[in-house]
Amino acid sequence: MKPRCEAYECVDLAWLSRGGKFDDQTPRTWKYSGGGLEITAYPGPWAVELHAEGHIHRIVLSYTETRFGGRRPWFSCPHCQKRRRVLHYVQKSLACRACFDLRYTSEVEDALSRAARQRRRLMQKVGGSDPGGDFPLKPKGMHWKTYRAIEAKAQASLKAFALGVARMGPR
Repeated sequence: MKPRCEAYECVDLAWLSRGGKFDDQTPRTWKYSGGGLEITAYPGPWAVELHAEGHIHRIVLSYTETRFGGRRPWFSCPHCQKRRRVLHYVQKSLACRACFDLRYTSEVEDALSRAARQRRRLMQKVGGSDPGGDFPLKPKGMHWKTYRAIEAKAQASLKAFALGVARMGPR
């Protein structure tokens, strides 16, 4: 069984880019409550220094042009040099999920779990909390067209869940 991305901390470039430019030299700190890990980022125009557990990781930045004259920064993975938005911190090393051979939980879940997750997510969109309960009433301010589309998707996921349970058979 492949290790999961969710089991490890990650450094997301989208978080780093919020609140300013890369060349403003303002340190930004990630704090992970689960393991007590703290990663401090020192952004620069062409690289980011990440300090974690007494190790310094210098991650090169590359840029792509956007459609209206701007540019989008990317981490260059230290192992494969491919452009990545997210790097994972595994065993005091930083790399992309492909280099660590990590999988998202949603990539390997069975049909039953997928249907349950989808229904739970759709119920939350309209303010419901119990995925097995009745579909909630339309929230104030939501268009009827949107509500009906979400309701139809939720019904389809409920049918898929029921079909998955029926395939499991009696125990």
